[in-house]
Amino acid sequence: MARRHRKRRTTNDAFSNTAARLGYGTTDLTQATQYVVNRMTEEAQTLTNLYRGNWIVSNVCEIVPQDIIRKWFEVRTAEQDTDILDNIFRRTQLSSKLREGLVWGRLYGGAAGIILIKGHDDLSQPLNLKTVLPGSFLGLY
Repeated sequence: MARRHRKRRTTNDAFSNTAARLGYGTTDLTQATQYVVNRMTEEAQTLTNLYRGNWIVSNVCEIVPQDIIRKWFEVRTAEQDTDILDNIFRRTQLSSKLREGLVWGRLYGGAAGIILIKGHDDLSQPLNLKTVLPGSFLGLY
């Protein structure tokens, strides 16, 4: 079966209704919208004062981290391992440290957590995993 080759034709006219913002060459409402970043402040002290003195700011910063940490997580392993992990989490207060980091991250736009390991006090040196012993996790800072 032979194919017919059609020539492409361009038209020189187009529908346009400027008053209704319809058609060729007119802007519709979505093209006229824009998102403007309006930062109130980037000063840490002002942000801290807002967080401590305004319940709306503190709720905005705290609700999502509380929801993330609320149920924590479940480790499925042997009973004695679960008890060991629970003791470590309780001793290091891991859930409250993570929640605090998430809150500061939402308030200041980012946060970092440092994993503390017994015997590795010099943070300028890279961590040698061969020297990390079981039970040396001290928590998060």
